[in-house]
Amino acid sequence: FQYPWLYWVVMPYWFWSVKKLAESSDNILALIPDGTVPVPGLQEAARRRVKGIQNDTPTWVYSILNFGGAVFDNLYMAVYTWRGPAGFWGWSQANIPAVNDHL
Repeated sequence: FQYPWLYWVVMPYWFWSVKKLAESSDNILALIPDGTVPVPGLQEAARRRVKGIQNDTPTWVYSILNFGGAVFDNLYMAVYTWRGPAGFWGWSQANIPAVNDHL
């Protein structure tokens, strides 16, 4: 791979990716009805962290899309971390001509 150091450059972004997942989870937990989650105190703690959240359609849409994006980001980064750059881009390099010409 041309730039193996890029693998290590993205590692600090794990912190922000997991943080986004935790914060978007708090939004969802604060919005769902009481008693939906079987873990005692989980919803109450989420509501304390996101006090003032409105239970309206725009907030629901934003929270669901943000949570979905956070899940996707974490899965994408997990595969990249697990397989490394060569393994992650290997299929594309093998099957798509000139896929990494920009690097």
